[in-house]
Amino acid sequence: ALREDTVLLESKNANDLAGNLFQILKELTSEEYKNLKVFLAVRKKSEKKVRRLTEAYHIRGYRMVRYASPKYYRLLATAKYLVEDTSFTDKFIKREGQIYLNTWHGTPWKMMGKDEELGAYAIGNVQKNLLYADYLLYPNEYMKNIMFKAYMLEDLYKGTVVDEGYPRTSIFFHTEHYQNMREKLGLTDKQANGYMPTWR
Repeated sequence: ALREDTVLLESKNANDLAGNLFQILKELTSEEYKNLKVFLAVRKKSEKKVRRLTEAYHIRGYRMVRYASPKYYRLLATAKYLVEDTSFTDKFIKREGQIYLNTWHGTPWKMMGKDEELGAYAIGNVQKNLLYADYLLYPNEYMKNIMFKAYMLEDLYKGTVVDEGYPRTSIFFHTEHYQNMREKLGLTDKQANGYMPTWR
């Protein structure tokens, strides 16, 4: 039977806690969702890093589960709610009644899926995950179109596309945090611009 009060989150194949999944975990561990049991899948090599991050941001009220452990597979099979920003393992088969949200993890400025010259062989599991998802969250129509083309979702996807922005960008709308950061950096009387490229 499905565990109606249980959420399993996984960020970047359990290698990290970043972006959308970080913000979603932060929200799901707030007082408003105290009735939920929230689990975060993490690989052994990433446990310390993820724990340091959640402690630094005072995120409590979740449980870590070791990726690919028997408990992980049990949760993957029984959690009512599943949230992923890449794709669950190729062993994953979504059960009837599970609700799956896929947020992806960025805006593709590179080739993906069938458009990637040497990576087309890996398309299957990502495509399967996207087709399983009840909700696909995109920050804009541009991103949705690229993903649908790269993973051949047109005329196949039956779920709901949500073009509402990414949870990870919600921080830009927290004016109190903005003012605190300006004060901390001594920029209250200056114009501040941010340049935030990815590692690439």
